[in-house]
Amino acid sequence: MSKTYEIETGVAVANKPRGRPVKYPFAAMKVGKSFFVPTDDADGRMIRTACDQHTRRNYNGARKYRILKVEGGTRVWRLE
Repeated sequence: MSKTYEIETGVAVANKPRGRPVKYPFAAMKVGKSFFVPTDDADGRMIRTACDQHTRRNYNGARKYRILKVEGGTRVWRLE
């Protein structure tokens, strides 16, 4: 049995998402702002790695962040 397909015009091309969704809001941060992530020690190291990679890939190291373990998790501040 053969199927017949209708050919259509005027249908907008759907945008294909690139990569995975953003997990941390590094790109949206302004200088002096921060965000908190409830974490354990292993997750805190993952945040630092994600921050370093984001800065190197997107800003050639021009942005500076401070990442500290605080009570209950990890806090990230944008310094520059």
